[in-house]
Amino acid sequence: PSEIGMLSNFEKLVLNDNNLNGTIPSELWSLSRLTHLHLFTNNLSGTISNKVGYLTNLDATLNLSSNIFTGQVPRELGMLNNLQRIDLSNNRLTSSLLHLGNSTALTYLNLSHNILTSFPLSTNWNELETLDLIENRINQDISAGITSLLSMKDLFLSNNLFYGSIPNEIGSLVHMERLHLDHNYLFGTIPDDILSLMRLRELKLSHSRQEKQCFSDKFDYCTVHPRIYDGGVVCCNQVNGQRICSDEAGVERVNNNAYFCLSPALHGPIPAGFANTRYLQHLELSNNFLSGNIPPEMGSMSRLKTLDVTDNTFTGSIPSAL
Repeated sequence: PSEIGMLSNFEKLVLNDNNLNGTIPSELWSLSRLTHLHLFTNNLSGTISNKVGYLTNLDATLNLSSNIFTGQVPRELGMLNNLQRIDLSNNRLTSSLLHLGNSTALTYLNLSHNILTSFPLSTNWNELETLDLIENRINQDISAGITSLLSMKDLFLSNNLFYGSIPNEIGSLVHMERLHLDHNYLFGTIPDDILSLMRLRELKLSHSRQEKQCFSDKFDYCTVHPRIYDGGVVCCNQVNGQRICSDEAGVERVNNNAYFCLSPALHGPIPAGFANTRYLQHLELSNNFLSGNIPPEMGSMSRLKTLDVTDNTFTGSIPSAL
């Protein structure tokens, strides 16, 4: 109700997970003492008012996610220099968001599941640790500004239209823990500098067009760290299509992974070396051209919960150990 503007002493307004609809009343933006504003998971619609800039004490969280907001993110939002967390995910926003580069205190920014077509990365985001842009329509070079995010821990860019090659300087993001670049239009080789990200525990690179989907003889150094790997593990020296690395190529050294998803269009057999992975719980091998028998050794994978080998060309019987 418009009367909410009379509650001038409010510091936290939490109305999430209701069935609120309509637009945000303009009177709400006069609550200048607010430090937290949570309106997520409702049915609120319309545009986000430029009066959001009146909330000058908003220094903790602005969460308007999972609503039906449309249009642009107001320029005034970038004037809230002390705001630490912004979540506008699961809406229908289309703005390029250039002005958010002024938000120097940001540690968390989630704009996933919108309709963004561009997103300039800011060199001012010295504190930004999480950036989530999954499921948009962002069509720009992946290398533009990505290596300036020196505090980044979680970078989620999956399911967009990013193109270009992963820059070699990716190794300078030493705090990176989760890097999701899958389902884009990336090409070129995967830089070995990714191997220097010692804190990395999730790496997703699948469903792109990189020429090199393995890390040559250094692959085992990378996979000591990720608990999730979604990408190609193929031998670079194969001339008749890409093949999953054989035992001697290092698959059995992928000991710490809990989730493994291999890129499409792979040929050849499943290496028995997968049976030596200690923590593997989910193995996704669907939609490839894998052939031969399913190795009976896979029956010894005591922690395996999910094995998906649909849409391949396997022959023989299902191992009794499975």
